Amino acid sequence: MVNDQLVNWIKENGSRGYTPEQLRASLLQRYSENDVNDAFSAIAASPAAAAPSTTAIPVMEVPAEKKSNKKLWMIIGGAVLIVGIIVFLMMSSNSSKQTTQNLAPQKCIENWSCTDLSSPGECVDGQQTVRTCVDSNNCGTAESKPSENEDCVAGPSFPGFETLIGEGQMTQGVFEGGAYEIEVSMIDPDGAYFQVNGVMTGKISVGRSYTDENGLKLTVNEIEYAQNTGSQSMVDISLSQGQKLTDEMAAGMTLHLFINEGEEVPFGAYKFSVRVEDPNSAWILLNNQYGGGESVMLAVGESYTFLGSDIKIEVADIIYSESADTASTVDIIIL
Repeated sequence: MVNDQLVNWIKENGSRGYTPEQLRASLLQRYSENDVNDAFSAIAASPAAAAPSTTAIPVMEVPAEKKSNKKLWMIIGGAVLIVGIIVFLMMSSNSSKQTTQNLAPQKCIENWSCTDLSSPGECVDGQQTVRTCVDSNNCGTAESKPSENEDCVAGPSFPGFETLIGEGQMTQGVFEGGAYEIEVSMIDPDGAYFQVNGVMTGKISVGRSYTDENGLKLTVNEIEYAQNTGSQSMVDISLSQGQKLTDEMAAGMTLHLFINEGEEVPFGAYKFSVRVEDPNSAWILLNNQYGGGESVMLAVGESYTFLGSDIKIEVADIIYSESADTASTVDIIIL
């Protein structure tokens, strides 16, 4: 398509005396050769133009081509795109760092609390468990966990054994806690009474046990009760290593002394004896009234604290015998 602007410019400046060569040379500085040739061809095909002057006239300013700004916008767009990519990459990097920091696991702080066992565990390889410890934060680690064990020295094992003892008979031996001496004081169809290392036990029925302060465990397996005085009642017992008695355990126990009339039963530095008047009351004598002792008559269920001592007793039961061949027995509870 012919550029009318060029055609008009060539006509205008040709009328001013510029030669076609001068006009062509000026136009080729800014326009393509095809556009310039098309413009001159269009003029040649039009009515004859005025003859150019031979006088040299300065070349007129060639009109600037209305070039497209496409290249400029492409450059600007490319620059904006590059800047956008750089900003996006920077933001992505910061976001990734922040996410990594947020996802990083935080260290769990252990919070241990320990509870002492009522009795130590078995001594194994010089260690025994004495407490249990729990982490309330459940960290699953044990970096600051207190030790649950303590050093210990294992003693010889006491395997235990079973034996029959008749009323009034005694058995002796040695176990882990030391020597022992057990005597059957009295047997009835409901249980048996024992004296273990000088300490009277309460009535121990079949299937029940008694453990002394050193850990000797006495269990009643069976009672063979003799109905007539011509036969001896027997009790089948087992002896084994039990749990050593602690002060807390002893504080919760009831200590019975079974005292036969006419006998003295030791209790620490004291000695007890009894005189039974009837099925419902008996005289309780401390140190047989000698050496600062005293006596008091108590009915079943009554209690008394002896003067000059810290011993308080209560009469739990009176087993009254009308036969001269069998002694009456008083069950005293040490309070």
